[in-house]
Amino acid sequence: MYLFSIIIPTWKKSHTLIATLDAIKKQKKFSNVLEILVCGETKNLNLKYINNLNKFISTKFVKIKENSISKKRNEGIRHAVGKNLIFLDDDSIIDHNYFINCKKYLKSDSILYCGKITYNTQNLNNYRRFKHFVHKKYNAVKYLKAKNIVTMNMIVNRKLIIENNLYFNEAFKGYGLEDYEFGHRLIQKGFKIKSINANIIHNEDNKTFESFLNKIFILSKNAMPVLVDQNYAAAKMINFYKFENHYLIKKLIKFKYTILFFKILIKIIIFIEDKIYFKNLYYIGIYLSYLNGTFYRNK
Repeated sequence: MYLFSIIIPTWKKSHTLIATLDAIKKQKKFSNVLEILVCGETKNLNLKYINNLNKFISTKFVKIKENSISKKRNEGIRHAVGKNLIFLDDDSIIDHNYFINCKKYLKSDSILYCGKITYNTQNLNNYRRFKHFVHKKYNAVKYLKAKNIVTMNMIVNRKLIIENNLYFNEAFKGYGLEDYEFGHRLIQKGFKIKSINANIIHNEDNKTFESFLNKIFILSKNAMPVLVDQNYAAAKMINFYKFENHYLIKKLIKFKYTILFFKILIKIIIFIEDKIYFKNLYYIGIYLSYLNGTFYRNK
């Protein structure tokens, strides 16, 4: 049995996936106690690289046509044989002491561990500076709430998942909230989520605030209705849901030109955010994009 099964869902990120796998490969001391499961579609995937990596570390490709991160992670769990599961994303670069630190903290089978997220500080635009600020704030917390779970850098005993039927909810098809819903069920069953010093660099140098706002729009349009339907107890605790159901917001979105006003404000924020750094500007953009998504539900 392997000590760690590393599950990496992927979709159209061959270049960052290779960087993720290279960082794992460099830690040769652990190559005999690891297995890697890359889960996704073959399109834009460098299978030659994965097959070559299998000569050094047990590496499997699990083909999944559906672009559902929940399904990919669940299939990874079902194919894994390691004692512990490590969940990384295809743009997560582990640090040089990652597995040493993971081993150090694995003292309880009833705790899910989340490593910390950092960014390349030599290439910080204002957007990544904001993301760095957000993660740094939560990195200082010992135990995490469901909303702060870090599924792109998560370590857990495989038995905890299987014996408690704590798989990811496959009703979530696109981006967002599947991680929060998973963390909520985990905590409801009496387990804790602990922050540990097993760090990754989030390798998203080509991402912009505009692309992130598009994700928030999709989360609002598609993922929030699924969360309300599948786990209302979790939905009513999240700030987005509370915000859209505030009586003033409900009145505001009834006006005919509100959506046009939101879109103009979002474009202004996108235009100025990289010219001046103001943290609250990012929060305003995020909540405006979320409200914008509510107009397109069931369309």
